[in-house]
Amino acid sequence: MNSKVIEIAVPLLGMLLGVIFAILSLTYERENELVQANAVAKVNDKYISKEKYQSYIDSYARDKKAVITIEDRRHVLDRMIDEELLIQQSLEYGMMDSNKNIRSSVVTAMISLIKERSKTNFPSDEDLLEFYSSNINYFTKSDYLHIKKVVIF
Repeated sequence: MNSKVIEIAVPLLGMLLGVIFAILSLTYERENELVQANAVAKVNDKYISKEKYQSYIDSYARDKKAVITIEDRRHVLDRMIDEELLIQQSLEYGMMDSNKNIRSSVVTAMISLIKERSKTNFPSDEDLLEFYSSNINYFTKSDYLHIKKVVIF
């Protein structure tokens, strides 16, 4: 009787260990992927970066005006995941192409972003000098006169 228990228990124990190792392997691969992408979550093929998550947490903390708990952090991440899923769904449905209000909002937001970035993104003196040097013909007078249009009366 004892040998029959061993005959059944050993393969079952082997299968159980195999399942445990498979789960641990999948969990490790997922965590390693997030670490390599510097992300806190992956929604389909889109990562939620640690920086974006931290900015949402900071904003939530300012609104709450209290210590942020683990539940708060989970709540913020869940809302970020929900938001990303909604964005992906709207793109899948073609709302950017068909809804004028959404399209207008995105265009306005992009213009604001470009304006904001242009305020702080000036080329250095070295970059300007390099551009000037590599395009010197553009900045010097030509020995030739280029006539684009001749009108005879």
